[in-house]
Amino acid sequence: MPLPKIIAHRGASGHAPENTLAAFAKAAELGAKCVEFDCMLAGDGTLMIHHDESLRRITGAELMVSEATVSKIKALDAGSWYDAEFCHEKVPTFLDTMDILVALGIGANIEIKPAQGQDVATGQAVADQVEKRWPRHLPAPVISSFSEEALKASQERIPQIEHALLWEEIPADWEDRLHGLGATAVHVDSDHLSREQFNALRDSGFPVRVYTVNDPERGRELLDWGVESLITDYPDRF
Repeated sequence: MPLPKIIAHRGASGHAPENTLAAFAKAAELGAKCVEFDCMLAGDGTLMIHHDESLRRITGAELMVSEATVSKIKALDAGSWYDAEFCHEKVPTFLDTMDILVALGIGANIEIKPAQGQDVATGQAVADQVEKRWPRHLPAPVISSFSEEALKASQERIPQIEHALLWEEIPADWEDRLHGLGATAVHVDSDHLSREQFNALRDSGFPVRVYTVNDPERGRELLDWGVESLITDYPDRF
């Protein structure tokens, strides 16, 4: 089924600290029916919702996600960098996030964000959690990644779930790569997508979703082309 037209990027990350439960709750409050978030493996194998390999930008801690335990990561403040009112926000786990999605009744675009050398392991971990734990009454998630290895590892395990390949720019051999991976959609940087490229993708049967669109005028243009979804920090602008 098509995704909603608006997907909240790392939650409503224009209004709350990215990839936190507060950002997901804010997205739902602003009317979003779907949120995008990043999944990375901690050192003890727990799937954490975090974008960077380092925890420094978000928490101030000189730690790598892939080297830290969930308890150490959970002890950090993941909200004060954005605003003092979010000082109690933590880096959530994948299971924390599923719980809030159930409470909010919204769907998800799960981005596999592997640390260096953990592409296959992270793809398999995401697929395992989706297969075993995804709530059946929520819309099925869309799984995406810039890592072809990670996406393939997930797609091979749960082929019934939609898998989208992420690109900053559309490569010349896009069709061969999409078919080779079994990917069913494309997520691409809106700044690097031309009308001609969009038409070629659409005519080949691949839904196109674009990130990170925060300008309503550009968003309207892309939707007029036929882009399926806009991934935005500000769902309220649309």
